[in-house]
Amino acid sequence: MLLLPRINPTSTTSYKALEAHYQKIKSVHLSDLFKQDAKRADNMSLKWNDVLFDYSKNRLSSETMALLCNLGRECGLE
Repeated sequence: MLLLPRINPTSTTSYKALEAHYQKIKSVHLSDLFKQDAKRADNMSLKWNDVLFDYSKNRLSSETMALLCNLGRECGLE
């Protein structure tokens, strides 16, 4: 059985970076994000079999995604 480390995500350096990032991005309008990236829907979605995961309509950026990946790694979720 694979056990994940017992890490409180909110106590990590990565989480603190996400909190700071949130302060920068919280007032950004979704329409502005789409204007900045014409391929946002393609870049921020993935398809697995017949299921489409479209996260483009959320207030996040490529920086947000990188920070979330860092948090996952720091918590042992490679």
